[in-house]
Amino acid sequence: MNGKAKPTGVTAIVVALAISLSACASGPPPLDPDPIPKQAPPVVEAVQVDRILKSLGETLAESQEANDPALLKRRVAGAALTMLTAESTVKAANAEAKTTVLGTGFVDGQIVAQQDNWPRSFIAVTQPIANQARFLYQLTQGEARANYKMVAWARMLPGSELPAAAQATVGSPVVKSDEATGLKMSPAAALASYAKAKDDPAGEEAANFNTALEDDKAKDTDPVRALWTATRKAYADAAGQMSGAVKVLSQPVDGSIMALRTADSGALVFGQVTSVLDVTVAPAPGQKATNDKGLVPLGAPAEFTQSMHIEYLQTVVLAIGPEGTDGPVRVIAVAQTTVKASGS
Repeated sequence: MNGKAKPTGVTAIVVALAISLSACASGPPPLDPDPIPKQAPPVVEAVQVDRILKSLGETLAESQEANDPALLKRRVAGAALTMLTAESTVKAANAEAKTTVLGTGFVDGQIVAQQDNWPRSFIAVTQPIANQARFLYQLTQGEARANYKMVAWARMLPGSELPAAAQATVGSPVVKSDEATGLKMSPAAALASYAKAKDDPAGEEAANFNTALEDDKAKDTDPVRALWTATRKAYADAAGQMSGAVKVLSQPVDGSIMALRTADSGALVFGQVTSVLDVTVAPAPGQKATNDKGLVPLGAPAEFTQSMHIEYLQTVVLAIGPEGTDGPVRVIAVAQTTVKASGS
């Protein structure tokens, strides 16, 4: 023998085990985590959009056929429901009253938000129908598992076009209401300016928009602002005959703004404006003012001798250009409805 002991079977097993444990001491190789996405995903997929819009179209058609706003609640909420309910209330009391015939068919090219929280929204455009322009609808999901509902609608102005936006499969970034970086003005500032221009069409704020006429700044091609100016004048003339006066005030609705980034680095903005018209009169003995019969179903008396209070709700869609660009904010679509009235 050479004097060297051969390793026993036990020793060989221990050595092998030691090598095995040593190899395990460093642990398994690390796994690379999934990359963090650079942007939020689009809030809906194309197949979901088609299903939602089909359901909305059926709901609108059914409600319009029956003149029943209760049928809207499955797919309509917010300002959209308030405006349509007011119109339906007037129509129920007066068969000759006109209501808005909303489009129930849709074109391709929805503008979808990039968002991973709630509420989340997308914008749809209706197909043109006989003698009417297209409509823009804002559809919003308030919380997870809730139905998407139309919360705002507005009629596109003649000749107006939507600014280009990211494909729906990618989604458009959400712009915060007070975000002004990279924009001519923030969505909140634009909506506030629009409300001021509505009350003062010849004032400085009107120059911020593309609808005021150069040769007559008291007029504009925005049908809601033009109607508001005419309504104010009509009531002022009537009140003046009874030693009265008229006051108006238009203001943005808090929390109503939904804005998405456009392809030119601007923003497309949905928002609501409330407009109030207060009339006071001092009639001669036995004299009374007769109300528009369309106001009576909304709470107004048929006649008044002291005061009238009328509330209107408007949706406006604005296109804000990027910072440094020339030209005004574009008014894309508008709609206004009388929603409440009172008097004595």
